Amino acid sequence: MSVQAEVLLSIEPEVDALATEILRDVEEDANWQPTDLVPDPATDEGYARIQTLKSEAAELSNQLVLVTAGNLITEEALPSYQTAFNRHIGLNDQTGVDDSPWARWSRAWTAEEKRHGSAMSLWARFSGRINMRAVESTIQHLIGNGFDVKTDNDPYEVLVFTSFQEQATLVSHKNVAKQAGEAGDSHLQKICDLVGTDEARHARFYKTAGRLVFRADPDGALVALANMMKKKISMPAERMYDGSNPNLFADFSEMAQQIGVYTSEKYVEIMELCNQYWSVEKLIPQTDAGRKAQDFVASLPDRYRKLASRRKPKEVPLARFSWLTQPAGT
Repeated sequence: MSVQAEVLLSIEPEVDALATEILRDVEEDANWQPTDLVPDPATDEGYARIQTLKSEAAELSNQLVLVTAGNLITEEALPSYQTAFNRHIGLNDQTGVDDSPWARWSRAWTAEEKRHGSAMSLWARFSGRINMRAVESTIQHLIGNGFDVKTDNDPYEVLVFTSFQEQATLVSHKNVAKQAGEAGDSHLQKICDLVGTDEARHARFYKTAGRLVFRADPDGALVALANMMKKKISMPAERMYDGSNPNLFADFSEMAQQIGVYTSEKYVEIMELCNQYWSVEKLIPQTDAGRKAQDFVASLPDRYRKLASRRKPKEVPLARFSWLTQPAGT
């Protein structure tokens, strides 16, 4: 058994308790399902509320609608993400019904995440602002194109990735919620706020599990963190394609940067947050590789902050996106 497998096995009791604390029971009153968040078109009251939802959505900027569509597509590609997680020995669910804490977490995490795309899709369908066929085509392309998490099947690296990525999606959804609320869209605000709250719980699981690994194997964890930072964290939807725009993900990312939903500065803040959570600078590595990795990751935030301060958002033409219905103002 590898050192990594031994470490992951040794922390299973803590992981089990952590997962039990963070996951929500499906039937508990405080839990939510996508249909709780949008009007029911089968009732007269629901039909009237759909008109309210549409009128609220009409006030959103084209840019915010596009970023919401991109976030929706990212959430709907969930099968690729569970598949990526399940490739890592020590974290994987070998039979599909394993009873290990890691396997049970993976399935329950995926089940919670599944709600996000569904809720956002319901809003998008009723809003009248989003070309749902173009969005659905993009989702099919994205899942079919796959997702390379760039962790080389290293379980420590995937814990670094998921910690970072869940924190990033938390930031993105909460910022969409904030901007939607400022524009008067209470439906989208509530949906994205709840999605962001889910992401916050999931980020806490991965960061805390990561901290257990850093304490048990500081040298190995530092090397894994440095490796991921050198490769940069791959965004889950980087292979999105709508059948016409080969640079769709770059355009989507630039739009999110442009309106302040997810920026280069946020990337740096998440990097610092993870370093602090894992006490990276306080660790005492025992190997040259561990010490070099520690020096590298400790220096990164300042280097990236300087780069971020010089980065200027670019205007992205709306015509590059197929996701809008008639753009507002046209």
